[in-house]
Amino acid sequence: MKRYYAPVSAGIIILIALLLISPVQLFSTMLISDAVTEASVFHVTEHGALVGTDSDRPVGSVRGVVLDEATLEPLAGVNVLLEGTSFGAASDLDGRFEIPRVPVGVYNVRVQYIGFETRTFTDIVVSTRRATNLDIRLKEVIIVGSEVTITAGFFQRQQEAPVSRVGFNPEEIRRSPGSGQELSRILAALPGVASGGDINQDLMVRGGSPNENAFYIDNILMPGVAHFTLPGGSSNGPIGIVNTDLIGDVQFSAGAYQASFGNYLSSVTEITYREGNRNGLQGDALFSMAGLGFNAEGGFAKRRGSYLVSARRSYLDLIASALNTGGAPRYNDVHMKTVHDVNQRHRLTGLLIWGKSRYDTSIDEAIEQGLTNAFSTGNAQVTAGINHRYIWKSRGFTQTSVSYSHKVDDVLGTRISNGSTTERFDITNEYFALRSVSRYSFSRDLNLEFGGDARFERHQYDYFIESYRDRLGNFRPEVNQDISVDGFLGGVFGMISYRVQPQWTVTAGLRGDYTDYNGNTDISPRLSTNFAVTGRLDLSAAYGMYYQPNTRYMMSRDRETRGLDNMRSTHYVAGLGYQLTEDTRLTFEVYLKEYDQIPRHRAEAQEVLVPEYLPDNFFGTQGTVVSDGTAWSRGVDVLLQKKLAQNLYGMVSVSVFRSRYEGYDGNWYSRNYDNRLLLNVIGGYRPNEKHEFSARWSFQGGGPWTPFDEAASVATGNGIYDMSRFNAGRLPDYHSLYLRADRRVFFQQSSMVTFMELWNTYGRRNLAGYYWSSSREETVAVRQFGFLPVGGVKFEF
Repeated sequence: MKRYYAPVSAGIIILIALLLISPVQLFSTMLISDAVTEASVFHVTEHGALVGTDSDRPVGSVRGVVLDEATLEPLAGVNVLLEGTSFGAASDLDGRFEIPRVPVGVYNVRVQYIGFETRTFTDIVVSTRRATNLDIRLKEVIIVGSEVTITAGFFQRQQEAPVSRVGFNPEEIRRSPGSGQELSRILAALPGVASGGDINQDLMVRGGSPNENAFYIDNILMPGVAHFTLPGGSSNGPIGIVNTDLIGDVQFSAGAYQASFGNYLSSVTEITYREGNRNGLQGDALFSMAGLGFNAEGGFAKRRGSYLVSARRSYLDLIASALNTGGAPRYNDVHMKTVHDVNQRHRLTGLLIWGKSRYDTSIDEAIEQGLTNAFSTGNAQVTAGINHRYIWKSRGFTQTSVSYSHKVDDVLGTRISNGSTTERFDITNEYFALRSVSRYSFSRDLNLEFGGDARFERHQYDYFIESYRDRLGNFRPEVNQDISVDGFLGGVFGMISYRVQPQWTVTAGLRGDYTDYNGNTDISPRLSTNFAVTGRLDLSAAYGMYYQPNTRYMMSRDRETRGLDNMRSTHYVAGLGYQLTEDTRLTFEVYLKEYDQIPRHRAEAQEVLVPEYLPDNFFGTQGTVVSDGTAWSRGVDVLLQKKLAQNLYGMVSVSVFRSRYEGYDGNWYSRNYDNRLLLNVIGGYRPNEKHEFSARWSFQGGGPWTPFDEAASVATGNGIYDMSRFNAGRLPDYHSLYLRADRRVFFQQSSMVTFMELWNTYGRRNLAGYYWSSSREETVAVRQFGFLPVGGVKFEF
C-alpha cells in the first residue's frame, strides 16, 4: 500500500520565510538592478562590438559548437545571430563560436548556413558574467529549384523518427508551470502520457504500464529515475532523481521508436546533460520548497575539457517534527559529468549519478489515516559510466558507453496493534551495461545506423510477506523468499534511411535480441516514412515490434516464470504535421498498440483468481502463470505548440484513447491506466526580460477501479473485491490549475531567478484511489495534493 506526505504546512511556512528574508535588502537590490538594466543604452556595430560609454550594464556571453547532425563533423563559417540585435559570430574550423559581451537578457538565436536548414533556438538566457553554451546540430538539405524550403524555423523535422517525438530545451523545462522542475511532470503534459497524479513519478504512455518506459542519459541506460520506488520498479513518491537544471536537451518518443532501442514496450526518453563551461568557474545555488541545490562547472586541460557537478538535499524532514506533520520524505543526490576532447576525433564523457531517499510513516500518522500497518521505505542507487565518441572523417561517428548501476530497495511494514512484521523487502539490483551506436553516411541521401547493446544483471530478492486473505477472500500462506535472479540481455540492430526524393524519406530497421532468462531470440522489424507535401505540411507513418522481458520480481516468485516468453507490443502510427506559422506547429496522430505474449493466470486454474493484468499488478501474482495474454491500446493524440518567438508561448495536448486486456477468464477489462481522455493547456507571457507569467490546466479521466464488497470485507477484516464490478468502477476525473510567476534580477556580479507557483489553485480534492481500512471498517480515499504554494530562489554566479 502506497503512503505519501503532502507538505502543505511546511510549504507555506518555508515560502513565507523565503519571501520575507531581508525584504528591504532584496527590494533595494531589485531597484538598483532595474535602474542599471533600464537606464543603459548600447550602440552596436555591424559585427556586434559595443561602442557605448555605459560600462555598468551587466553582460555575459554566448558560446558553443555547430556540428553536422549526420556526421558530427564541425561546420565552419556558420552564422550565429541574436535576433533583434546586431550581435553575432561565425564558427571557426572546429565549429566553435563565441559572442562576447552580450547584454543580459533572453534571446532567440538564429543559425544559418548554406546547404543546411536554418534553425531558431528560443529562450537563450544570458546572465551576468556567465557563459551560455549551445550545442547546435544542423541537418543538410537538398535544394531543388525554389520549391523546397530549407528553413526549419523553431521546429526540426525528424525524417528518420517522424512520429510521436517531442523535444524540450532547458528553459522550457525550468519554467514549465506545475512541474516543480520534475521531469515526469513535464513529460506528463504531452499527448498520450498519463501520470500518477501529484504523488508519484509514474508515467503511463498510451495506455501502457510505468515499467514499459526506458530512460537514457548521455547514451547510458538508467535503471530508474524516481527517488522512491517499489520492488517492482514503479515509483512510490513525487520526487525524481534526474536534475533538470543539468539538462541540455530532452527527446521523448511515445511509440514506434527506432531500432537502436529495445527491451521496452512503450516509450524512450533520451536525456542529454549539458556540458560545463570550459572558460572559467561558474555556478548557482537553488533554495526551493523541495530543498537545497548547488551546481558548479568549469574547464580543465587547457579548455579541452569541462566538468559539471551538482548536489541536492531535501530539508522537509528537518522541520517535520516542529510542524507536527508526522514523517516526511527525504533525499540526497549527486550528479557529475565530465567531458574531455582527447583530440579532434575522440571525446570521452564521464557520468556519475548517486541518490538516496527514505520515507518513514509514523505510528500516529498511520492511525490517523486508518491504516493497519506503518511503513518504512528506503532507496539507494548509483549509476556510473563512460561514453566514448569517435568521429569518422566526413562520414559518421560511433558512440560507445560502458556503465554500472547498483540499486537497493527496502520496505518494512509493521502491524500497529502488536509490532509484528507484515512484510519486508530487501532487494538489490546490479547492471553491467555496454551500448554502441554508429552512424555512417554513404551520401546526403543514404545513411546507415548500426550497433548493439548488452547487459548483465544480478538481482537478489530477499523478502517476507505474512499470510493473508487475498482480494477474493482466499487464504494465502506466508511467503519467505531469498533468491537470486541473474541473466544476460544482448541485442544488435541495423537501420538504413534513404531519401527517395527531396521531400520523401524512408527508414527501415531490424533488431535482434537474446534473453538469457528464457533462452529466446526475438526479431523486431521497424519501418517509418515521412513525406513533405509542402513546406508546411508533412505526412508520416511508422510500424515497429518491441519485446520486453517480464519483471524480475515476477521471476523471483516462481522459477517457472523465467521460462515465459518476452512480452511483445506492435505499434502502428500514422500522423500529419502542419506548420501554422514559423513558431506554431500542429501534429495529429492515430495509433494502435497490440500486446501479446503477456503473462496471465492459466485459464483452467483450480481456484478462482482475480483476473488482473499481471504486468500492472505484480504484487498479485498467484498460481500458475502462462504467457498467452493479449491486450490493445488505440487512440488519437493532438499537439499544438507555439514557441516563444516574441513574448507569448503555449501548448495544447489532447488524447482520446482506450486500453483493454483479456483476462484469464476470457472476459475483456479496462487496463489500470485506461484514463480515456487527457487534456493539458499551457500558456505563458513574457512582457520583458525580467518577468514571466504562465499557467497550466490539466485534466485526466478517472481510471478504472473495483469497489469493495463491504459486508465481506467487514466479515474477513480485509478488503474484498466486489467481483461483479471488477474494473467497472471509475475514479473521479482529475483536474487542476497551476499558476506560476518568474522574475529575473541581474546584478553587477551575479544574477537571481525567483519563482512562485500555486498548485491546485482552486483546491479541488482530487483522488489517487481507495483502500479498505480494517480499523475503520470502511473504504478510505487517498488524496492528491491540496492547494500547495511552491517557491524558490536561484542565485547564479
